[in-house]
Amino acid sequence: MKKINENGSVEWVIREDCDFAAFYRIAEQLHNEFKVFFLERVGDLDTLYWPFFYKGGEYVLHYNVYMGASIYPQNTIRATEREKAFLSDFDINWCN
Repeated sequence: MKKINENGSVEWVIREDCDFAAFYRIAEQLHNEFKVFFLERVGDLDTLYWPFFYKGGEYVLHYNVYMGASIYPQNTIRATEREKAFLSDFDINWCN
């Protein structure tokens, strides 16, 4: 589901009720279906932040134990209209 935040940034919410295991399945599906490679895998106890390139734009697969899993442009405030438009590509049947 596409979500526009208070600051005008846009994200694609994949699952709000997500745990670490589901996040890893989402990452695998993103890699397999969209052929993306994660540039790095940053995380701590309750948050994961995995940037990747897709169709010339920089995006982040993000997970937080309280917020769930989502994808958003790396530069959230200054994302191009093209990057925002490509978010709808992620409207697929995500694994559970």
